Amino acid sequence: INMISKQPRLDSGIDASASAGSAWFRRGTLDINQAIGETSAVRLNLMGEKTHDAGRDKVKNERYGVAPSAAFGLGTENRLYLNYLHVTQHNTPDGGIPTIGLPGYSAPNAGTSALNHSGKVATSNFYGTDSDYDDSTTDTVTMRFEHDLSDTTTIRNTTRWSRVKQDYLMTAVMGGASNITQPNPNDVGTWTWSRLANTKDTSNKLLTNQTNLTSTFYTGAIGHDVSTGVEFTRETQTNYGVYPLTPPAVNIYHPNSDISIGGLNRSGANANGQTDTFGVYAFDTLQISQDFELNGGIRLDNYQTKYDSASLCGGTGRGAIACPTGVAKNTPITTVDTSTSGNLVNWKAGALYHL
Repeated sequence: INMISKQPRLDSGIDASASAGSAWFRRGTLDINQAIGETSAVRLNLMGEKTHDAGRDKVKNERYGVAPSAAFGLGTENRLYLNYLHVTQHNTPDGGIPTIGLPGYSAPNAGTSALNHSGKVATSNFYGTDSDYDDSTTDTVTMRFEHDLSDTTTIRNTTRWSRVKQDYLMTAVMGGASNITQPNPNDVGTWTWSRLANTKDTSNKLLTNQTNLTSTFYTGAIGHDVSTGVEFTRETQTNYGVYPLTPPAVNIYHPNSDISIGGLNRSGANANGQTDTFGVYAFDTLQISQDFELNGGIRLDNYQTKYDSASLCGGTGRGAIACPTGVAKNTPITTVDTSTSGNLVNWKAGALYHL
């Protein structure tokens, strides 16, 4: 849903669309705009889409969105816009297929050299499980106020809050000879391949406020198109640790995906980051003549960022954290706690000649 082109306007109408295509593609949209009085309007946009990946078993994508909005003061020097956007996605991810039988394929070692002469796997094969999923949710709230100081100068203040949550479980085969089991060494059709469960559980938030001034004016014969302003942004991210999942091995040529390996369970481990940025900027496009333009600008940013993470103690293997005395195994222990700050300067300059 394009929130730039879907702002309320001073007319009323309904627009709907429906489409269908290959791979069970289906999509529908609904756009309702209603004027209220002479200077206000509301608008509602709905969207739904479902499709399967062509030629791939069980791989599919679903998206649904809703976007209500309202505007006040349309056609006047003071305008207020309120927008909300919600989008949900529920997909089945694709971990791909082995490259056995493709040009250039080479078996992992001599003990598995029979794979060099075996056929390709079916391109429709799905090596995941019924538990595989990729879900994400986006929520965005925006408020924008505009005031015309003159016919050529406008000041805008925009405040936006956004949150994006994503979690997924994707099962895929693991390469390497150590991951291949050979029930019958002489029959590649009986061989199985180990699988790995890739997981992710994150939440990202954004809060920003920007005040922007745009103006068009002349100094002598030179035209100016100026944009200047200030901006504050806070970004936060949390990555949640989850307990590992162990999917069973899968037959190389006849994978069984009709199994469940459970869902994600948070372990208490986590990683958190936060960055605050304050910026000021100014840009100008100079119209030297009808055919020649100069443009330039500068932006100054001050940022402060911090990061911390916690891991479960008492584990084994590389990177394992020992539990302090008296602390139970699998207790989250802070392993990183750091911060930094600095300044950034960005600029640009250019020239444009219209032929």
